[in-house]
Amino acid sequence: MSQLEIYPLSEKPEYAPTCAAWSFGSWGCHLEEASLQKSLTGYKERSENADKIPLTWIAILNKKVTGMVSLVINDHPDHPELSPWLASMFVHPEFRKKGYASQLIQKLHAEAKNLNYKKLYLFTPDAEKLYEKNGWKIIGQVRDPMGLREHENLMEIEL
Repeated sequence: MSQLEIYPLSEKPEYAPTCAAWSFGSWGCHLEEASLQKSLTGYKERSENADKIPLTWIAILNKKVTGMVSLVINDHPDHPELSPWLASMFVHPEFRKKGYASQLIQKLHAEAKNLNYKKLYLFTPDAEKLYEKNGWKIIGQVRDPMGLREHENLMEIEL
């Protein structure tokens, strides 16, 4: 059985289109100002950047990209005072329930700590248990920026 490998997107820039498609398909398609092209431009920029936020990491198993996670300055329009954020956490459905999301989260924690961040934030509609298992705590609720749900949970972790 192969082991999951996690790389900065800057080391595997050929996966920027995959990340863009996942991001736009999961979240961007619900936002009026978003487009697949804007998502692709953003991930291409991230793939050229190795040392400043926004940063993205990708998980690869048997030469297949299985998931991604990003560290961004801000991920919620109502909370510019909170920074930085875990964002764009995505594991392809074929690879879910195998612990890969937790490995991506732990990688992001380590990298954020290396960048001297003390706290991180995220919001989620339905993955609280995954994040709680990885040390996160619910600190409140926020509106869903996509307008699909009444609210989402705001979470924080101290690194």
